[in-house]
Amino acid sequence: MEAVLRRAAAEYETPAYVFDVDGFQERLREIREIVGEKIGLCYSIKANSWLTKAASEVWDHLEVCSPGELEICRAVGVPAEKILYSGVVKGLADTREAIRIGAGTLTAESLGQLALVEKAAAVEGKKVDVLLRLNAGSQFGMSREDLLMAVREREQYPHVNLVGIHFFAGTQQKKTARQEKDLAMLLEMMEEIQDQFDFRMRRLEYGPGFCVPLFEGEDFTDTLAPLKNLAPALQRAAEQVELTIEMGRFAATECGTYLTKIVDLKENAGTRYALIDGGINHVNYYGQIMGMKVPVVTNLGKVESRDPELTHSRTSDGENEREDENHHPNTTFISEHRNSSDGACRSENASSSGVIINEDRKDTAEEREEKQNTSITAEYCLCGSLCTTGDVITRQLPLESPEAGDVLALHNIGAYSVTEGIYLFLSRTLPRILLYSDKDGLREARGPVEIWKLNCAAGRQEKGSVLQ
Repeated sequence: MEAVLRRAAAEYETPAYVFDVDGFQERLREIREIVGEKIGLCYSIKANSWLTKAASEVWDHLEVCSPGELEICRAVGVPAEKILYSGVVKGLADTREAIRIGAGTLTAESLGQLALVEKAAAVEGKKVDVLLRLNAGSQFGMSREDLLMAVREREQYPHVNLVGIHFFAGTQQKKTARQEKDLAMLLEMMEEIQDQFDFRMRRLEYGPGFCVPLFEGEDFTDTLAPLKNLAPALQRAAEQVELTIEMGRFAATECGTYLTKIVDLKENAGTRYALIDGGINHVNYYGQIMGMKVPVVTNLGKVESRDPELTHSRTSDGENEREDENHHPNTTFISEHRNSSDGACRSENASSSGVIINEDRKDTAEEREEKQNTSITAEYCLCGSLCTTGDVITRQLPLESPEAGDVLALHNIGAYSVTEGIYLFLSRTLPRILLYSDKDGLREARGPVEIWKLNCAAGRQEKGSVLQ
């Protein structure tokens, strides 16, 4: 993927997200191989909605938590029966729409929601499968008492099939013993329902919240290990109920990279600062507080286009001015590269399309030797483009002789950053989205979007406005 990232930085402006679709699907298949065919798999599209279609091609179900996510599924052609329509707040209109299009299953977060689903199903003239979500100590789901009441009074919901329980205890769960305890509790509760009400709840939708490494110093040797550790317990549970495990962060994290460019370097009161053209409005690592942890970052060095027209330029409405007519998505841009003395990865050869990696490679041998002798590694406080002291990605990032114009690749950004950023702050342009696969090459799924129009009443009147 390093060559792909260099090509992305050469062809497109930063900041940008690059998602490795092949890598994502391969991880989904590896997860399937670990758990076996008997256990269902569900991808939570809130983790990264740009991977919705790719997930639907490999896994059984997609968790959809809003009317907008439902529209995404329809837009990319997800079969309705694969949809688990969830969400902490549902309305009558969107619930009816989910039922109308044939969503396979709905959840109920409360007795009030259960009544809402009943009403929506009645209006649509359908009977729908519903999972009752059990509370795990937060605002989500219903209490144990309310869940049992729903089962006891199930005859009040003639348009609902109560098929099972939905449970998600949290994210970044590190203790397998805790997950095994949750599974045992859920199976025991389902047995209790069987004994007390002579009613079998046959399905269990379980979100184990597996932990994934994100920062330097964490163990990246086998990021599937948490699943492997729990797999025996999951397989035992699958002998008793129809088990589906639900994942988002665990599935998508590794497939994403965020490209951003250093635009300024300075030192104040003994602290070195590297300022980038992105920031915390685009980057969201779970557990990162005020930049105290260090994500995995690669300095790609300067990545420039010799022919400016090869670069996809931004216009006022966020569209690309032009693409090179001779561009081929599968062109290999980097035939060979090596690590240079200043920490950047240099190309030995320019590509046939005129893209070169780091103009400094034109230096003479004497100049390169001089750089070797003067190269130093120092810690930099990596800050973004927002006018707030909170815009700190990391306070202590080791960089070897960085320069303005260097492109940084922030790894493990495939989950949530693209959907959780504080994008409206300061009316900064939304980053472009790039998808890569061997089949389709590197392609732009969304160009940069000028969101100032969302923060200004005048934007409503402009031709081509997103608000028109």
